[in-house]
Amino acid sequence: MRQLLILPPIILLILALVSQLMEIAESTSERTIEYANDMNDALDCAFRGINIRRCSPTLMNTTYEEEYKQFEDVLKNMSTNLTNQSDQIIVSYHG
Repeated sequence: MRQLLILPPIILLILALVSQLMEIAESTSERTIEYANDMNDALDCAFRGINIRRCSPTLMNTTYEEEYKQFEDVLKNMSTNLTNQSDQIIVSYHG
């Protein structure tokens, strides 16, 4: 019966994880679309013999480090929270 009392907080943690990861995925997909548009512009310029940096100045500066850092932080927080929850489950089960 005690396990059933601990289950809702774990489900809430997982739902919070999914929500945070969805926000990161949406941000990343928007940036990827912008990058693809820059690539398309760069290809048009390259075919016409125009310098790519003139048509797509931000193309070479695109990185996904911020999204990666957010993703890594979310996973670390979730791991810590799940570890704490599992410790509470063990204590309540044996206590």
